[in-house]
Amino acid sequence: MEVRAGAVNQKKRKADDDAVSPDDEIIWPPCIIVENTRLFKDTDGRWTGLGNVEMACFLAEIGHTMGRPKSCWGKEGHLGQVIIQYPSTIEGLKEAERLHEHFRSCNRGRTEWMRVKCMWHGLPGHEDIYEGPDLKRVDNECNKEKRVLYGYLAKVCDKNKLIPIKKLKKCETRTKKDIEPASASTQ
Repeated sequence: MEVRAGAVNQKKRKADDDAVSPDDEIIWPPCIIVENTRLFKDTDGRWTGLGNVEMACFLAEIGHTMGRPKSCWGKEGHLGQVIIQYPSTIEGLKEAERLHEHFRSCNRGRTEWMRVKCMWHGLPGHEDIYEGPDLKRVDNECNKEKRVLYGYLAKVCDKNKLIPIKKLKKCETRTKKDIEPASASTQ
C-alpha cells in the first residue's frame, strides 16, 4: 500500500489543529484562585486569613460581584488562598476572565505570584513568611497595611488547590472550544 506524503501531512496538520494547549484547558465551573490571603498566626499557632466576607468586599470594591469567594482551610488553619467560584455559564466564564485580566494588568497574576513565591521559598521558615514588599503594602488612602493579592484563572495544573473546596472536588476540565459551542446551543 502506497501512502502519499501529502496525505500524511494533511493528517498531521489536522491533528495539530485538534491538539489542545494546556493553557486552553480550564477548570469548570470557572474559578479564580486568589493567593496571599494569609494574615497571621493566632495564639494557638493556627493561621488566620481573609474570609469570605472580606474577599466579597474586595471584589465589590473593584466591580466584581458575580463570583462567590470560598476561603481554603487546612490542618494549620488558613491556607493563604481564596477560590472565587463562578456560575457554569459563558457569562460566568467571561466574568472570571475579566477578574483574571484585572490581576494580570496590575502585575498580580500567576506569573508574578510564582516569582514572589519562588523568591521566598527555600528561606528558613519560608512557611511563616507573610511580610515583605511583594506581600504587604501600605494603602495610601486609609494609611493601613493591606495584603497584596495575586489572582489567576484556575487551570488543570491548579486542580489540587481546589481540593479544600468540597463542591470543586469533582470539577471538570474543559477547553474554551468546548464551552463556547455548548453555551451557544443553550441560548
